[in-house]
Amino acid sequence: MKSHPKYNLTRTIGNTPLIQFDDNPSVKLKLEYHNPTFSMKDRVALHMINDIHDINEDIHIVEASSGNTGASVAFVCSYYGYDCTICVPESTSKLKTELIKKYGGNVVSCPNEGMDYQEYADHLGRKDGYLYLDQYHNKLNPEAHYLSTGPEIWEQTNHKIDCFVCPVGSGGTISGTGKYLKEMNPNIQIIGVDSKESNIHRFYEGCEPLENPNSGVEGLGKQEKLPTMWFNYIDQIVTVSDNQCFRQMKRWATDFGLFMGPSAAGTLFMSLQIQRNHNCECIVSLICDSGWKYI
Repeated sequence: MKSHPKYNLTRTIGNTPLIQFDDNPSVKLKLEYHNPTFSMKDRVALHMINDIHDINEDIHIVEASSGNTGASVAFVCSYYGYDCTICVPESTSKLKTELIKKYGGNVVSCPNEGMDYQEYADHLGRKDGYLYLDQYHNKLNPEAHYLSTGPEIWEQTNHKIDCFVCPVGSGGTISGTGKYLKEMNPNIQIIGVDSKESNIHRFYEGCEPLENPNSGVEGLGKQEKLPTMWFNYIDQIVTVSDNQCFRQMKRWATDFGLFMGPSAAGTLFMSLQIQRNHNCECIVSLICDSGWKYI
């Protein structure tokens, strides 16, 4: 373990700004790209690694990620002095993998055929001296948002939030945040945004899943119902196409100066529709990451 730097950058995780959207004052944007690695996943990485830090300081950390969690894990590991390996699908953007490497992480790109990135991470994590964090099955994933994102939104809206809209991938953000907000006010609507090419909304609706879901939006398009996805705290899941996500990504940057990732862009697009349809007075749209990783 290396010595810690005098200034602990992990303290800058969370407490991200909530701003009013210029085009519709009832819509508020929770700007998670103000976290150190420009995504909400910093919260999860810090919470998972803090949980094991006092148990064993001599381990090699492994994680499976479509990119954002990988960068967050590498960032936190760089502070604590852990070696880490991040297993990613081969479709992960180059900028995401480069960010992981800049923080000192090793990157293993896994093809769609054969052992996929989650299976390989699980395989690697079983080796002596290695530990697989496994965000997709780790209860600390939603717990991180229950302890931080939910309370922040509740206080930032002065307890007046009507609706929370969030992209669904592993499900940790919407589940943890939704659980906290529902405990504060059961009438708050928790709405997920999923890719049309994903199985999550099909599981939620009790429909037959796609055999090979294939979303072009990184972080969306999950094939299975994960234990980090708590449907009992979700009121509705709406869908957005890949084209809509990328088209809106360009529009929010060009017209409003908001450069966000495609899943965040699709979430804002759907938040505006939901606000118009339901006449919500305070709807919070979670802007999960920055657009620069997708250039």
